[in-house]
Amino acid sequence: MYNSENIEEFLRANSVDYSKAEHPPVFTVAEANNVEINLSGIDTKNLFLRDKKGTKHFLIVLEHQTKINLKELAKDLEVSKLSFASPDRLKKYLNVEPGSVSILGILNDREKEVKLYVEKQVYNSEFILCHPLVNTATLSVKTDLLLSLLETKGVEIKVAEF
Repeated sequence: MYNSENIEEFLRANSVDYSKAEHPPVFTVAEANNVEINLSGIDTKNLFLRDKKGTKHFLIVLEHQTKINLKELAKDLEVSKLSFASPDRLKKYLNVEPGSVSILGILNDREKEVKLYVEKQVYNSEFILCHPLVNTATLSVKTDLLLSLLETKGVEIKVAEF
């Protein structure tokens, strides 16, 4: 399992360069907007969602200002209802705590139970900003390198417009 101690080593070992900024803990996009970091990249928000029965899980990576309607998203994903997953589910599937959800967490989904959806605007960005599985730092990673790495690890990336 990847965690905040070994995720950067994993990125370096796979030739994925990044820049890093440490900062006070942030739990929401609003809090993150109040933290000044000098990194290039698209700001993201990450939603870890589950369906009504708790049998389907989704990691949605959006540009931080994108508004999303969970009822409409449920229809698009062909599930009856969506809600935010519990802290226990975050730990089980992504190995992160609330506030630390990141696209990098999908690497911990070894059973491939979580579906990854990346907003088209994020997918097409040059650099993506993401937490290194902890909310006290932000990484700037070249988007195409990161997404290619995820694909080599068997992650299916679905590009969507929200």
